[in-house]
Amino acid sequence: MGKRVSLMTFHASHNFGSVMQAYALKAAVEGMGNECTILNFRPASQLDKYSALPKTYGAKYLAKSAAQMLAHPRRRLRSIAQYEAFIARYLADGPIVTTMSGLAQPDADVLLTGSDQVWGYHIPEFARSAEDIRPAYYFSFAEGRKLSYASSTGTATGIQLAAYADLMAAYDRISVRERGAVGLVSRLSGRPVECVLDPTFLLNEEDWRKLMSDSGSADRVPSGRYCLVYSLQGLRARGNWLKLARAVQDELDMPLVSASHFVPLRGAGIRPTFDIGPADVLALFANASYVFTDTFHGTLFSTHFGKQFVVYTPGRDDPRIRDITVRLGLGDRVAHTVEEAASAVAKRIDYGAVGGLRSAELEMSMQYLSGAIDG
Repeated sequence: MGKRVSLMTFHASHNFGSVMQAYALKAAVEGMGNECTILNFRPASQLDKYSALPKTYGAKYLAKSAAQMLAHPRRRLRSIAQYEAFIARYLADGPIVTTMSGLAQPDADVLLTGSDQVWGYHIPEFARSAEDIRPAYYFSFAEGRKLSYASSTGTATGIQLAAYADLMAAYDRISVRERGAVGLVSRLSGRPVECVLDPTFLLNEEDWRKLMSDSGSADRVPSGRYCLVYSLQGLRARGNWLKLARAVQDELDMPLVSASHFVPLRGAGIRPTFDIGPADVLALFANASYVFTDTFHGTLFSTHFGKQFVVYTPGRDDPRIRDITVRLGLGDRVAHTVEEAASAVAKRIDYGAVGGLRSAELEMSMQYLSGAIDG
């Protein structure tokens, strides 16, 4: 008999990867014969961050948001509306809880903390919140059988997370998303910790294409061949991306489509698009002939759809991306310079070799989730 599962995760950020990992984990839990309800905790700091004109993230962030609204008001509002519609339709449509005091004991058999950087520390929503909301993602407000699936600590240190060690210790089963977090969380919690895949791996390509069809997003992508550039770095990375575009456009011989919720790339042979919701981004990945990205979930969805891709992160090294690309045997797809990226373009990914590594990790992850819920 299935269990009633209450899921706490980042489900309402206006961020493609965040909503898709929430969708995937909910769908996977339900696919195992359980009921799954996402707790609609949307702290005030998060609601403000993804509003048209954020007020608590500083003058610079407000000025950038205002500039986007003035330049493209309809497109910006359409993107916000797309995210809100997706969240309400597929994730959580109940009353929104914005404060810790509003959280109550769920009527559930299992309390499941989901993926994303829910056990991080430097998350903007955490840093800008008027109250410490981190305990919510450890179910500090509830009693019951607590499980964790692929919780990420991001760049948090043991010192930063020490205040939440007792909350971690209350979990019956713990799993994290990155191998580097296994030792850290095990020391803090005093419990064994497993490493599993991000929830988006739990659905197959057919599942994702079904979502595209259901949402109608498949009808809103460019026709013909194109290279998708999916970046969340905004103006800071503009110069680096333009250098890369000039270096690879002749070899790729296809237009570039730049997808961003904030500042899309512009230039010769580049089509910018930013009035997009999560299902639109999904379709852009599914139909791309090639992908450049600098994001963790951009990397994952490139592999989910079997795309040739390069992760381009000049001047920085993302431990989450490094972890998963190494685990899948794709470490050579990460480039930090234009020269490295151009070299990676010249090499093709053998997804036959990737498939074996992926299948082994996926089987273990599915067994962990199913076994943890069944108890």
